[in-house]
Amino acid sequence: MFFNWVFWGKSCYLIPYFGQYQLSDIAPAMIQKFISAEIKKGKLSSSSVKTILIVLKAVFKRAVILSYLKHNPAQNIEGPKVVHKEGSILTPAEIRTLLEVTEEPWRTLFTVAAMTGMRRGEILALKWSDIDFEKKLIFVRRSVFRGEFSDPKSKKSIRVLAMDNRLLSVLLNHKLNAPASQYDLVFCTPKGGIVSGGHVTKVQFKKAVKDAGIEKPMRFHDLRHSFASLLISKGEHVKVIQSVLGHADIQTTMNIYGHLLPETHIESAAKASSAIFDE
Repeated sequence: MFFNWVFWGKSCYLIPYFGQYQLSDIAPAMIQKFISAEIKKGKLSSSSVKTILIVLKAVFKRAVILSYLKHNPAQNIEGPKVVHKEGSILTPAEIRTLLEVTEEPWRTLFTVAAMTGMRRGEILALKWSDIDFEKKLIFVRRSVFRGEFSDPKSKKSIRVLAMDNRLLSVLLNHKLNAPASQYDLVFCTPKGGIVSGGHVTKVQFKKAVKDAGIEKPMRFHDLRHSFASLLISKGEHVKVIQSVLGHADIQTTMNIYGHLLPETHIESAAKASSAIFDE
């Protein structure tokens, strides 16, 4: 049986390398060689290579379940260490300027990102039925990937976010002017379809950054980073930040934002000193 089980849009990387082999012919050494080659090429991020490995492991796991294989050759293969790039942080003044120069509906979309820390795919998958205006809550239940609805990034990504009165008012006003969507989407195309993530980031957000006169390199995802940094600056606990951002574990939050938590290091130093000298 040939290796044609590929899914999640990774076939363009896997089929050229494994497509000519039968499942039973693929050994751990071949998989390790493939992973090492992709890392060496440098065309994919460490995160993308790790995702490809996850796909491989899932494919072989399914093959074992269906008795095509006795063992999963990818089971013990380790992926590359994911290096989180430090994003740019917008100041509150820069966020206000960016929103002021942006036209609707993008202003509302950027406002949601800046005031909730939601991921782009989560925002584009947000439905009106996910918003409880009376209780001021947003339920994050799904995402959008390449124009299709998908499950959230992890179980922790399914979460409930609180709205303040300002965001509540912005979304209520948007609802009055938003086009009808067959999917009940909060943000949709003029015909009610799913908005392209690339259009949001490469066209609308890029234009907004330029119009706002922000010269530092910015990505749409940096609205999420800016939101997290503002919570940290206000003294919010890292566990709360993890929950709000929907990180799978606390280590992810610390890896990305630990350097912004100097008070954590100060408290740790004080505790160590006390433990040594105050007893």
